[in-house]
Amino acid sequence: MLRSHTSLRRTFLIVTAVLLCIIVPFSLLSSAPFKHLNGWLTSSATPELAIPASAPEVQGTYDWATRSSFDPVRQLDAANKSIEELCASFPTHLLDEIQPVLKTGHGVVDSRVKLQLQSVSACLSNLLIFSDKDEQFGGHDIIDVIADLRKNFTDSHPDLGAWRNGSIARGDATRKQGWVTDKFKFLPAISRAWRMRPNRRWYVFYEADTYIVWDNVFRLLENFDPDELQYFGSPSPGAPGEWFANGGPGYIISRGAMRRLVEDDWNHETGAYLGSKLMESNFDFVASDCCGDSTLGAVLLKHGIVLKGLFPMFTVHNPNGIPFADKHWCQPILTMHKPQEEDALGLWRWEWEHRELRRPLVYRDLATSYIDFGNLDAREDWNNMKNDRFPAEVPGDSSTEDPHESFDACGRACKAHHDCWQWNYHIRKCHFVRALRWGLHEEPGLAKFESNEGAEYALEEWNIEDLRFRAGWDTEKITRWMDERPCGLDDVRWVTPSNKRIF
Repeated sequence: MLRSHTSLRRTFLIVTAVLLCIIVPFSLLSSAPFKHLNGWLTSSATPELAIPASAPEVQGTYDWATRSSFDPVRQLDAANKSIEELCASFPTHLLDEIQPVLKTGHGVVDSRVKLQLQSVSACLSNLLIFSDKDEQFGGHDIIDVIADLRKNFTDSHPDLGAWRNGSIARGDATRKQGWVTDKFKFLPAISRAWRMRPNRRWYVFYEADTYIVWDNVFRLLENFDPDELQYFGSPSPGAPGEWFANGGPGYIISRGAMRRLVEDDWNHETGAYLGSKLMESNFDFVASDCCGDSTLGAVLLKHGIVLKGLFPMFTVHNPNGIPFADKHWCQPILTMHKPQEEDALGLWRWEWEHRELRRPLVYRDLATSYIDFGNLDAREDWNNMKNDRFPAEVPGDSSTEDPHESFDACGRACKAHHDCWQWNYHIRKCHFVRALRWGLHEEPGLAKFESNEGAEYALEEWNIEDLRFRAGWDTEKITRWMDERPCGLDDVRWVTPSNKRIF
């Protein structure tokens, strides 16, 4: 019996020793820091990836006290100053930790990128511009990130045909060809941004038609930990139960999240760059989907990085389409999408004159100062009824003025209606609008909703004057509403992340 116990004990010790010889070295290897991983001298291997369970959302606001980093904070007469004079007060020291990444396409370099370099991106000394063609423009190197992929990938899909045959580079690709090519840039842009500028605290990815209020972005980011898994943007629905950041308003990814995404791009022992494994491992998924921003969101989620939606601070609207109301009023503006050319330039210079030290720029500032709703005059060839419109009622008796009789009659009826803030008179019809929107120029013709309703069959009934869009605003009603909502320093609403509060 004793010999049997001794034998069992010896066997147990041998097995234990063998297991320790296997487990301990493997454990030491898996926890060893990367040797040369392009700045990752203290990073450890990422644990097995898992999609985290959704936490209950608490929709509210942060009680932050923020300060502008611009010096001086405000520049008077900014409209008449040179870009160099304005940029002299830009806090360029923050760009050591915040990396702007502008994604574009060759077809819009002479238009949208040119506009960016005259406005939103004018002061960015470290700007990275990623595209579908290598070129130089405005003193910047534009990098083709699709070319970062190995040839067996770029040769394998028809959506890259215009890129392969040179149509993109020559500038004769169709708009659709440029659009289907665009989705192949998102993941390589992540890899290339880290490869060129590793270990930045934050990476701000945006499009050539994105408007960014950098002062507010800087204020926001100083309140978050860049080494946590952060992914900020305006939520759009993806697969059932999933959300991604809409690419138009841009998105921000933290250092911690970037490290996790590009981990397989590098040999952990030698530090050698292996290519965008992030893209290669997801190429078929990207190629089968419509859009790069949605596939990026899905890949981030697969890596355990969940979108933190910050709508309406990131918004898909431009100044012409913002639905000004309590949900778009005391909230700081981080980004907007597709501003008109005159607004991209004008708003950027307006910002310099209206920046404040302790209070961020909020939506109310656009409404009361830049657009100045309280002093808007009636406009011709202006459509302010694209959303939230409803037809004015036809009076039931002949003693009441018919609002459809004329533009002026339409305006008088709007001012008498409790739910009408602005109106539009078009093809002899009076439309009330229950939202506060600026609208935009539109040539005489049919509105899209009118075409959908079959109005084109009666075009012969209307002359050129009938087809003109005539817009008006109830400035007295609007001014009272704005005055009741002053948005003082204590009223600023830095919203907490939510994927339920969406566009």
